[in-house]
Amino acid sequence: MSSISVVIPTYNRAALLPRAVHSAFAQTHAPDEVVIIDDGSQDETPAVIDRLKAEFGERLRSVRQTNRGEAGARNAGVRAAKGDLIAFLDSDDVWFPEKLERQLVLFTDDVVLTFTGYVWDEAGTERPILVNEWRSDAAWVINRFLESCCITPSTTIVRRAALDAAGPFDEAMRVSCDWDMWCRIVAAGFKTAYLPELTARYFWHDLNMSRDSLKTSDAALYIFTKLFNRQDLPASVNALKRKGLARWNMIHAENCLAAGARNDARRHIVRAALSHPTSVRPGWLRIFLQSFGSEGGSPERVAS
Repeated sequence: MSSISVVIPTYNRAALLPRAVHSAFAQTHAPDEVVIIDDGSQDETPAVIDRLKAEFGERLRSVRQTNRGEAGARNAGVRAAKGDLIAFLDSDDVWFPEKLERQLVLFTDDVVLTFTGYVWDEAGTERPILVNEWRSDAAWVINRFLESCCITPSTTIVRRAALDAAGPFDEAMRVSCDWDMWCRIVAAGFKTAYLPELTARYFWHDLNMSRDSLKTSDAALYIFTKLFNRQDLPASVNALKRKGLARWNMIHAENCLAAGARNDARRHIVRAALSHPTSVRPGWLRIFLQSFGSEGGSPERVAS
């Protein structure tokens, strides 16, 4: 049976970290170890980790490093982990007790990444997040990723071999490095599987990095520009390039305009049109004309 390492990156989450760690050790299928990566926290996190180590003993290890961001913390966790399977858990999220047990059955000889549904918790208001459909072929998955990043890190378990083959999380990215990693794993020809059950609680709060739509669309353009520049993509995946880049250039143009960055908005509208001329809609022209106005405003949403 494969060994399982839980990797918990954290930064200034002293009040929340114990909740995540306890949920990892409360699993009906116990992990072999839990590894905390303290990414240069400046609060009481080191003292909290010491107390958790006293509670859980050798099953809990930690690494402290100077702040390198989300990707750097995840990379440090993968390097430090000893398991064949890496289960990621963000320090402000929690797992339900049967998470690992229920998810491990998804792994077959050719499946390297599995994920699940989760409960979105925003100030006590909850809603289930489930994917309606999932397939294993690369073109279908990449096309789904072009809509959004539908895989939340705290629901994932990944074979170490796949992470090694795909390469480290991209430390040039301050947000969405997980989205980039899932794309790269799929583009490398690996299979994924999905469990349509709620196995984790994802807490949405003011400090969530994914709250910034401008940074998210900028990251998406970086991810997919890099992806479609690969020379080893299957033809079925490469066929998604023009429409996919047009979509994210247009979304980013809207976000730039809303932020008042009118020159950037115009540039990305032009790039969207050049990427896929048949995608051009009348709304694109309206947004282009708005970009010459004196105020950024809130543009009409036209990307789809």
